[in-house]
Amino acid sequence: MNLTKFFFISLFCGIFTLQAESIPFNKADFEKAKLENKSIVLDVYAWWCPLCNMQESRLTSIIADEKDMTGYIVFTIKNSDSETKKEFNVQSRGTLIVFKGNLEKGRLVLDADKDKIRDLLKTGL
Repeated sequence: MNLTKFFFISLFCGIFTLQAESIPFNKADFEKAKLENKSIVLDVYAWWCPLCNMQESRLTSIIADEKDMTGYIVFTIKNSDSETKKEFNVQSRGTLIVFKGNLEKGRLVLDADKDKIRDLLKTGL
């Protein structure tokens, strides 16, 4: 399914929330962002997971509202993408991983506390 069709179907169904610079994970874009020393979040989610939706909402809010956080690129990884999850040693949906360039700076698992998400994002600035 192409990205445009996915966007409109998801928007219609109410399961997709726009995020600042949020894109589905793909290796080429991730590697390019790392080479450019970008601040990156990997957001491992399941659309049906209430905690994941809460994390996404709070992550989006922090990135949009806080001036120093606006440069983040958010890559979303579906919980069903077991190959990518294995590559990043992800055990569960509801996992946020922050990178600054090539370095993993931290991760948060199954926690939607806004202050903890903010603190995690600060590690990648």
